Amino acid sequence: MSKLIAHVDTNYVDESVVMAIPEPPFTDTWRPIAHGKVIHALQGACEDAGLGITQRYYSMNEKGTRMFGVWDLDYRTNGSCYSLGFRNSIDKSMVVGVVGGFRVFVCDNLALSGEYLQFHKHTSGLDQDRLIKMSKNALTGAWVNMERLESWINNLKTFELSGQDFKMLTYNLMENNVFPSSSFNRFHNSWEEERSPKVFSLDFSGKNTVKYYEKGTDLYTVHGACTRMMRGASLFNVADRNRRLIEVCDDFIEMKRAA
Repeated sequence: MSKLIAHVDTNYVDESVVMAIPEPPFTDTWRPIAHGKVIHALQGACEDAGLGITQRYYSMNEKGTRMFGVWDLDYRTNGSCYSLGFRNSIDKSMVVGVVGGFRVFVCDNLALSGEYLQFHKHTSGLDQDRLIKMSKNALTGAWVNMERLESWINNLKTFELSGQDFKMLTYNLMENNVFPSSSFNRFHNSWEEERSPKVFSLDFSGKNTVKYYEKGTDLYTVHGACTRMMRGASLFNVADRNRRLIEVCDDFIEMKRAA
């Protein structure tokens, strides 16, 4: 089960393949950062923060000029772990970036907080010490985002939903392209799964049954259903859809608080 979805024109690779990509020559105005240097710098930042890396996943394009990665960290909470997603290029196609989020193991998704934290443009003034410092700053920013996201998601449990609330939220989610209207049935099924349904037989025939749910009907389960649907999407698609999902939830919370 993949933890990193290969981006467009990339394939899954081992870390040794990533590390073997050489750093191209640099000019007076542009200095590419080798993928291996980024990995070493981020790894050092994790070690300095006392964070272990439990899983590493990478994808690259055929030429090896664009690299994407996801690391699962050894900080776990409520059945989830904190994760780092990052990217790098040595062909001027994109700047180095890091994002923080947490992985929910039940549905193997990656809920992300915010946009990519850009921590370097390819310029001539880069050295190893500066790269390490910027990596630490990027990790700090990602960590703050993860802690903020965890607190925000836990707060969603306090907002119970009526039938009308659920209908309104579902419409707003589709209107804001968190998922298309054609995926409504998939959303509803994901919501059912998120609430952890249990079925019990009422008699020996096994024909008469009753269903109950371990989780309530609240904003938390709606959010969980949406992130569950994002499984299989690229890291960057997930980041964009998470941003829109957070906006819809925040609008609902603001409406409820103003009522």
